[in-house]
Order: sequence, then structure tokens, then C-alpha cells
Amino acid sequence: MPCRFAGTTKDTLFCTSLFTDREYRFDRAEIVRVRMDDKRRNLHLLIGGLAAAGFIWGVAVPNNNGTPRFLNGLAGAGAGALAGIVVSVPAALLIPGRLVYRRSQSHTLDSPESKKQEESNDR
Repeated sequence: MPCRFAGTTKDTLFCTSLFTDREYRFDRAEIVRVRMDDKRRNLHLLIGGLAAAGFIWGVAVPNNNGTPRFLNGLAGAGAGALAGIVVSVPAALLIPGRLVYRRSQSHTLDSPESKKQEESNDR
């Protein structure tokens, strides 16, 4: 569920919806993992990296027609940024966000459901 982190207590996690002002509360024992949404950051990194590569490529091209290398670099940066947009949009959508929290196996074993299961198995 896409939401912005709002706070936490020992037993509850709070977050605010990205689309409305509604606040959600989740029992901490039910949370399996939390990921950060890095799509915008990934998009900027890919576009910036390809624009820089295009600038370097444009400056490194031999100067045959008398234009300054800086202008060739700007043209290369523009081409690199355009390629960056084409490449980064699908890539940013496919790359999952950073894993911020994952419940460990020991928490799973200590959950109330697992204790009930153990008690029923003991009988």
C-alpha cells in the first residue's frame, strides 16, 4: 500500500496515504516488509548519468567542423538526457524500492498465531 511514514510505537506502525489524508494503522506483528519508493531517485540518476556520458562523448569527439568542443558536449548531453528518459522510465518502474524493514524469522516464531499453532500441536 503506498503511504508516507507517519510514526511508530512498540506495537503499531502509522502511515498517511499518498492519495488522501487518511491515516492507516498497522499491527507491527502483521508487517512482513517495508520498501521505500525510489522511482523518482532512480529516474534522476539514470537521466543524469546518461547526460554526463553524452557530454563526455560530445567533448571527446574530434572537432572537424570548427565548432567548440563545449557545444559538441552540450549536444551530446542533450542526446544522452533524451536516451536517459527513454531508458530510465521503464527501468525506474521495474526496479523495486529499497528494503527498509523485513521481519526476521524469530519474530514469526514468536507471533501469537505461531504460539497457538504450537499449543495445538502439543495436544
